[in-house]
Amino acid sequence: MSEKAYEQQRLQEVLQTIDEKVAARIEGAGMTKEEVIELRRTFWDDVTINLDEPDDVIETEASIRQQAELLSQQERFHQVLTKQLATYERMKDSPYFGKLNFVEDGERAEEEIYIGLSSLQDRDDDDFLVYDWRAPISSMYYDYAPGEARYETDDEVVTGQMKRKRQFIIRQGELSGMFDTGLTIGDQLLQHLLSQASSNEMKSIVTTIQKEQNAIIRNERARMLIVQGAAGSGKTSAAMQRVAYLLYTHRNTFDSGNMLLLSPNPLFNQYVSGVLPELGEENLKQTTFQHHISRRLPEGWTLESPYGQIERQLASEQLEEDLSLTDQDLPVRLDRYIDRLKADGMTFYSIMYRNQVWKSAEELARRFYDFDETISIENRIEIMSGELVAGLQQLEKKQLHEDWVTDAMEDQPRELYALASRKVMQKQDEKETYNSHVQEDRLVRKYVVRQTIKPLKAQIEKHEFVDVEQLYENFTNRIVNQHLRFEDAAPFFYLNDQVKGRPDTADIRFLFIDEAQDYTSMHIRYLENLFPRARFTLLGDVEQAVHQHTAEGQSILTLADDEDRHVERITLKQSYRSTARIMNFAKELLPKDPEMIPFQREGDLPVIRSFVSNEAMQQAMLDKASDGKEMASLRFRKRWPRRIFWRMHVMSMRQLITETTDRFKKQVLIAPSYLAKGIEFDEVIMYGVDDETYQTKNDYHLLYTGCTRAMHQLEWFVVGQPQQVLQSIDTDLYKWIDG
Repeated sequence: MSEKAYEQQRLQEVLQTIDEKVAARIEGAGMTKEEVIELRRTFWDDVTINLDEPDDVIETEASIRQQAELLSQQERFHQVLTKQLATYERMKDSPYFGKLNFVEDGERAEEEIYIGLSSLQDRDDDDFLVYDWRAPISSMYYDYAPGEARYETDDEVVTGQMKRKRQFIIRQGELSGMFDTGLTIGDQLLQHLLSQASSNEMKSIVTTIQKEQNAIIRNERARMLIVQGAAGSGKTSAAMQRVAYLLYTHRNTFDSGNMLLLSPNPLFNQYVSGVLPELGEENLKQTTFQHHISRRLPEGWTLESPYGQIERQLASEQLEEDLSLTDQDLPVRLDRYIDRLKADGMTFYSIMYRNQVWKSAEELARRFYDFDETISIENRIEIMSGELVAGLQQLEKKQLHEDWVTDAMEDQPRELYALASRKVMQKQDEKETYNSHVQEDRLVRKYVVRQTIKPLKAQIEKHEFVDVEQLYENFTNRIVNQHLRFEDAAPFFYLNDQVKGRPDTADIRFLFIDEAQDYTSMHIRYLENLFPRARFTLLGDVEQAVHQHTAEGQSILTLADDEDRHVERITLKQSYRSTARIMNFAKELLPKDPEMIPFQREGDLPVIRSFVSNEAMQQAMLDKASDGKEMASLRFRKRWPRRIFWRMHVMSMRQLITETTDRFKKQVLIAPSYLAKGIEFDEVIMYGVDDETYQTKNDYHLLYTGCTRAMHQLEWFVVGQPQQVLQSIDTDLYKWIDG
C-alpha cells in the first residue's frame, strides 16, 4: 500500500470514528435535554415542604438544595455534551493537519502522533487518534526537525528521535495534499494559505505556527512577555493562539473571563473575535484603553481619544509639553510626587450637605496630616472615610427636627406613612408603652433625612472628598478643567489609584496588549498597579508607532528592562502578510533598515499612479471604487475630499472607518492610516501621498503602516512627482504610471 493510500485509509477511519461519536453525543444530548426539561417541570413535586417546626424547615431547605443540585448537574452535563458535539462537527472538515513519528528513548516502538485542533480518542477511549495541538507532545511538531527531539510534561522531560514530520491539507474530509517537511512549516502550505484573499475576521494559524511563534504561545515563565514583530509577522495571531493554549493548560484554574485584551480600536476587536471560537474556546474580555478609561471618568468629565491626540499633534508644532507626560522618567517623577504628599500638599474638597459646608477642606487636610507619616496615603483616606461615615449618624440625629424635614414630610406619599404605621404596630406587640403617632412621625423623619444623606455616604465611601484633579494640576502645572488629554489618562488615574485606592481587578490573571508600541512606561506602570495579579503579554512593532511620543523612542517596546518585572523578549523578523515586493518597497520608507525578512511570495510591483491634478486623482479614486473589488483606501489624516466622500456615500459603495467603527460592512473602506493598524486587505491605495504631508519621522511611520496593510496589491495616488518621499526608494522597487 502506498503512503498516500495508507493516509487516505486512516483518514476515513478517523472520520468514521467522529461520525460515531457525533451520533452518540446527539443521542446523549437529546436524552439529557429531556431530563433537564422534566426536572424543571417536576421540580417541586419531589421537594418535601414542611415549615411547622425548626427541624422541618431545615429538612425542607435540604430537600430544595438537593433537587437544585441535581438539576444543575444535568444542565452542566448537557453543556459538556453540546460542546463536545460542536468540537466533533468542526473536526469533520479537517480532523488533523500534521503528523510526526516518534521513538521515545528506551523504547523500540515508533509512535504515530497526529495533530489537530482538538484531541480525539478511539471508540473505547483508550488511545489517541488525534492529539490537541496544545498538548505537550504536540510541541515537537513546531519546535524540531526530524532527529533528536524532546517535550516537557508536568512531571518529566521526554526525549527521543523524531523519524518524520508530515503536513496534510485536508478540506471537507478529503485529503488534497501531503508532504514531509523539516524544521519550519513547509513553504508549500504557507504559499497556499497566504495567496488566499483577506477576510473580515482573522483566522487560526495552528496549521502553520512557526518555531518562534510557538515560543510565544507556550511561554509560561515570563511575568511580562514582550514581542517585537515586523508588520505581518503573526504577532496577534500568535497571541490569540497563546490565549487558547493557556485556556487549555489551565482549564481547571481559570477561564476566558480571567483574561483581558487591550486592542487599538473596536474594529480590531471584531477582526480577532473569530479565532478562539474556531479553536473551540470562548472569547476573552476585550476593550480598548480609551474605553477602559472612559468608564472610570467622573461624571461630567471628557476624554480625548488616542486618534484625537494624533490629529492634534499632527496639527501642532509644540510637542515639548505633550512629550513631558510620556517620557520614560514620568513614573519615577510621579512616584516621588506621591511620596511627598505624605508630608505636605494633599488637597481635598469641602464636603457639602444641603448647600452648607459639613466638613471643610482645611479640616480634612488637618485630619490627614494627624496620621503618622509611615501610614500610606491610601490607608489614611480609608480610615478618614470610616470616620466620616460614622459622623453621618450624628448628622442624621441633628437634622431630624429641622424645619426643612417637617416641610418635606408633607410631600411624602401615603404609602410611606402606612409602612411606618405597620412597623410601629409590630413593635407594639412586644412593648405596649408606645405613643404610636410620635413613633410614626420619627420613622418618617428618619426616612426623609436618610434619603438626603444616602448620596453623601456613597461619595464618602468612594473617597470622592479627595481632590485628585487639583493634585494632578499641581504636578503638571496645567489646568485640567474636567477634560483629560489622552496623554493625561494614565498618569491621572495612576495618581487617583495611589491616593484613593484602586478598583478590585483580582480576577484578571492575563493581560494582552496589542499595538503596544503606542504604550509608554506610564501606561504600563498604571496597568501593573491596576492588575497586580496579571501576567502581561505585549505585542507591537516599533516601526508602526503612530503617536508622536512613541515615534520619539518612548515606546515600552524599546525601554530598558526592569529587573522586578521578569521580562522576556521575543523578536519576530519574518513577515508573512504582504508579498516580498510590497515589503521591500515599504521598508525603504524607514530611516533605518528594520529587522524584517519578507516571505518570498511573489506578486506585482507596487504602483505609483501620478495625476495632473487633485480633480483627476479624485475621479480615479471614484472609478477604482466602483469596479466591485474589495480594497482599502488609506489617507494620512481622517479628513477626505468632500467630492470623494459624498460620491461614495451616494453610491453606497464605501464605508468610512472611524474610531468607533466596530465591523466591516462595505467592499471599499476608506480610513486614516492609523486606524488600519493590525488589519490586512487584499489591495491598499495610499491616497494623496505628497511632500507637504509626509515630512517628519512620525509621518513616515504612518505611511509605512498604511503600506504594510496590503496583502497582494499596493498603489499610491499622487499629484505630480513627490521628490522628498521618493528620494530614498529605488526606482526598481515600483512601477510608475501616469494617470
